[in-house]
Amino acid sequence: MLHGYFYIFWFPEYLKNARHFSMASIGKFGWIPFMVAGLGNLLGGWLCGLLLKCGWPVTLARKASVTFFAALMLTAIPAVLVADVRLSIGLVSIAMAGYTGSLAIMLTYPSDVFPKNLVGSVWGLASMGAGFGGMIFTLITGWVVDHYSYVPVFIGFGILPLICATIIWTLLGPLEKYALRDERQASS
Repeated sequence: MLHGYFYIFWFPEYLKNARHFSMASIGKFGWIPFMVAGLGNLLGGWLCGLLLKCGWPVTLARKASVTFFAALMLTAIPAVLVADVRLSIGLVSIAMAGYTGSLAIMLTYPSDVFPKNLVGSVWGLASMGAGFGGMIFTLITGWVVDHYSYVPVFIGFGILPLICATIIWTLLGPLEKYALRDERQASS
């Protein structure tokens, strides 16, 4: 979720300050990564669904899909380093598709991991945490940009998804646990 806040609030500012875009140019080109992000939502569900249709277990299909899209978010790093602004926008677009693709899959995790009666509460707490995290990271991003540049911020937002994927692989157990139990209870 933090990536969403970053791109929504900081990408236009980045285009203005680092790439010297006018407001008119931001309006002409700043929407492109957000359109591609919309496609990432569809691709996230599609890839995970494809893996499930190919017989992959739920845990492996979801975690592998999230990891694939997390790797796409690494393109944020060269986006801030390349000289050609068109390439930079293209790389940010790929990173945003990675963000929305992984988020589309992670939205299913609470229903996979928790009993049905807790899913809404889990998402409420997660959304609250994302909001507070967004506030904190917005402050940190502003401070880093003011004191250094956009480079460390883009590097950080390129690496954080891989850290998240590592946590998912190492700390989040099997995803089928409650989903299968709820299905068995419904069929009995």
